[in-house]
Amino acid sequence: MTKKNRSDNLIFIYFIFILLLPTNVYAYLDPGSGSALITAIFGFFAAIVYTIKKYFYKIKYFFTRKD
Repeated sequence: MTKKNRSDNLIFIYFIFILLLPTNVYAYLDPGSGSALITAIFGFFAAIVYTIKKYFYKIKYFFTRKD
């Protein structure tokens, strides 16, 4: 095992160790936070659907227009 590989492994193990340590988090999530998050997710998907629908009808009009 080369010195670089060993140092990379030690850094990886140290990183995993830090991630697995339990820590106290002093945060407060009020009941409105969940509904705001769900609303944002629904809004994001609604915007995607609207954009796809908009361009679909533009493309459809381009190919079906009568001259």
